[in-house]
Amino acid sequence: MKKGFAHVFILLLLVIVGIAVYFLIFYKSTSAPVEENISPFSGNNAVNELLKSQPEEPSEMSGSRQEVILRDVFSLTYPDDVDVRDEGDIIYVSKWGPTQKVPAGVSDGIYLIFKKVSLGEVSLEDYVINEINKTKELDTATAEVLLDISPTSIKDYEGFTYTGRGMGVSRYIYIQSLDKTTTIEIIDATEDPTNQGFHQIVEEMLSTFTFK
Repeated sequence: MKKGFAHVFILLLLVIVGIAVYFLIFYKSTSAPVEENISPFSGNNAVNELLKSQPEEPSEMSGSRQEVILRDVFSLTYPDDVDVRDEGDIIYVSKWGPTQKVPAGVSDGIYLIFKKVSLGEVSLEDYVINEINKTKELDTATAEVLLDISPTSIKDYEGFTYTGRGMGVSRYIYIQSLDKTTTIEIIDATEDPTNQGFHQIVEEMLSTFTFK
C-alpha cells in the first residue's frame, strides 16, 4: 500500500514540475520587450510627423515601383520598399537606414514631405523669401539658413530652393505647375551616412514628379 502511494506521489510530483516548467517557458516567451515604433522626426519642426520603421536593405528605382497621387494634384513614382503615408493634404515618404535610431531625429534614411501651399497675393519667389526670413528669425541655436534661395526645376516645372538647419539639415523645394495655379512644397531631410544611395534614389523619385 505504501509502495503504491509512493508511486502515485512521484507521478503527481512529475506532473506538477512539468506544468511549472511549461508556464515558466510561456511567460518568458510572452514577456520579451517589444521595441516601440517611434518617429525619427521627434522634435524636428515641419519634419516632425509620423514615419514608421522601414526595412534596412537599400532601395533601387530599377526594382518594383509604385505610384502615389495626392488629391489629383501630382503623381510620384517610388520603390516598393519605401513607405508612403497620405495624411490629408500632406504626403510623407520615408525609408529608415541601417543606423537610424529612435527617437534620435533624422540621421539615416529617406525622408520627404510633399505639401500643397497657397501663395496668397505674393509671387513664388517672395513666398520663399518670407519662409527663409522666418527661419532666420527663429530664436534657437540650431536654426539657420545654410544655402540661400536659388532657382531650381523639376522637369519643366520651375521654382526655388534653399537649405536650412533645424534639428537636422533639410532642403526646401517649391515647385509650380505650368499654369502657375498650384504650388508644392517639398522638404527633403534625407541623410545617408553609410552610403546606401539614398540621395540618388530621392533624385530619381523627384524626376518622376508630375502635376496632374
